[in-house]
Amino acid sequence: MINFISKNQWYIIGLIAAIALVFYAFGCQSTVPSLTTKDKQVTRGELQAELEYLINLAETRVDDLNRKDELKQKLLDAGSLVADGGNINPIGALNFLTSIAAIAFGLDRNKRLKSKTEKKT
Repeated sequence: MINFISKNQWYIIGLIAAIALVFYAFGCQSTVPSLTTKDKQVTRGELQAELEYLINLAETRVDDLNRKDELKQKLLDAGSLVADGGNINPIGALNFLTSIAAIAFGLDRNKRLKSKTEKKT
C-alpha cells in the first residue's frame, strides 16, 4: 500500500485537489457585501431583494417630494390669484387657511406614523 502511494503520490494529490475544487464550485454560493446592512454577506437572491426594496423606497420618496411640490404650487397659485384679484373673500380666506392647516397636520401625522412603524421594524 505504501509502495502504491509513493509511486502515485501526484495523482492522489491531484485527485484530492480536484475533489476540493468540485465541492467549492458546487457547494458554496458566491456572496457579496450587503447594500443595506454592514458586515453582512448576501447571495444573489438576497441582493436582488435588497435592490427591489431600495428601488421601492426611492420611488416612495420621489412620490412624497412630488406631493409636497404639488402642495407648494397650489399655495402659490392661490396666493397669486388673491394678489391679482385685489380683494379677499373672508370666508374663502378662512376656508383656505383651514385647508392649509388640515393638510399640514395630515402630512405631519403621516410622517409620525411612518417613523413609528420604521422604528418597530
